[in-house]
Amino acid sequence: MVRDDETPGQLAGRMRIVGRAWREVLDKASFESDLPFGEAGGDSLRLLKLVFLLEEESGLRLPMDACHAGLRPSGFAAVLELAERPGESAGVALPGTVFLIPGMGGESQLEGGFVAGCKPALHVAVVDLPDWPDMLAPDFRMEDLVEHAVAAIIARAPDGPVRLAGYSLGGHIAFDVARALVARGRSIGFVGILDTNTRWKPRPIAQRPAPIRALRHFQWEIYNLARATRHGAAADKLGELTAQFLSRPGRPGRLRMATRWRRTKLPSSYAMYIDIYLREILQSRVVRAG
Repeated sequence: MVRDDETPGQLAGRMRIVGRAWREVLDKASFESDLPFGEAGGDSLRLLKLVFLLEEESGLRLPMDACHAGLRPSGFAAVLELAERPGESAGVALPGTVFLIPGMGGESQLEGGFVAGCKPALHVAVVDLPDWPDMLAPDFRMEDLVEHAVAAIIARAPDGPVRLAGYSLGGHIAFDVARALVARGRSIGFVGILDTNTRWKPRPIAQRPAPIRALRHFQWEIYNLARATRHGAAADKLGELTAQFLSRPGRPGRLRMATRWRRTKLPSSYAMYIDIYLREILQSRVVRAG
């Protein structure tokens, strides 16, 4: 949909952004044919990469509810237009909407088609959690994560009972969100905890001398990297290793430095996986500390 105050240049600019991302993830022919993403050969991982590229080039956070494999290039341009108007992009949720708190790194909103698969019987709205640079503040706590989610839910459901679900790490957040909403006088109609591990402490393992542990760990990671490379997943493993290096406890300067890589031209898949794993690591630390 085009706004009355929309200029041809603004629309063309969004289509150029979509075109560059689409051609990197898929191909030029499907972009020019305006095929739906799924019909053009897209899958859940390619969709995640497309959204990452769109966000990186536009500098916007896209409304995740609006991103799915049925969108055409013109549809993704419309999502960019929605993201330019954050006050209007979410809108008021439908009655009976289930608000889903995603897992580590944003799991479940794009992978597996969960949200789309619930339609039309159930409308699921994914709650967008803070990005990893937001969690670098020294005083950022679990309470801040919960309040961010509570504010997003209240904005879309200002009255009536709230139905919640949390996937994986999001299950812990959803439980605390429910408590915070009750404290504000809201009624909770449903809380679903999906595939959430309640054990936080790892099993004790025999400790070897530090140099030997470091060597064995290095050998293990080299083996995993070689294995990932053979299966075409080198960017995934390299992104994970880079995120672990940047987020190592006691080295806050590395994370502050990491906020600048987003302005650096890195191979897109590698950059995407760094982003995903940094979200996972920092969200996990916040929840464990909470």
